[in-house]
Amino acid sequence: MSNEMTEEEKKAFSEKVRSISFAASAMPSRSLAAEAKREEKQMTKDMGAYKRLRDDNIQPPSVRGSAELESHAETKMEVEAGTVVRNKRTREATEKLLAD
Repeated sequence: MSNEMTEEEKKAFSEKVRSISFAASAMPSRSLAAEAKREEKQMTKDMGAYKRLRDDNIQPPSVRGSAELESHAETKMEVEAGTVVRNKRTREATEKLLAD
């Protein structure tokens, strides 16, 4: 029994190989599927953070970004404004203005 292919078999095989294609979802690092998976993971974190903040009677401006605000904001004002103030003096001055 010979393992050699005939010319006709070689042509048929090469034609089949040329027609093979792969779905983008089969390569998650090269497709929108990877991005969608990251976004879903982030949204899950944001929804949990949003719920915890709401349970503490703090209203974030949006579900998106709530995890970031929860972990970095130091005041209720920062969470509700949706912006973390990095400068301590600026934060204190803003809080003082809002308190008046």
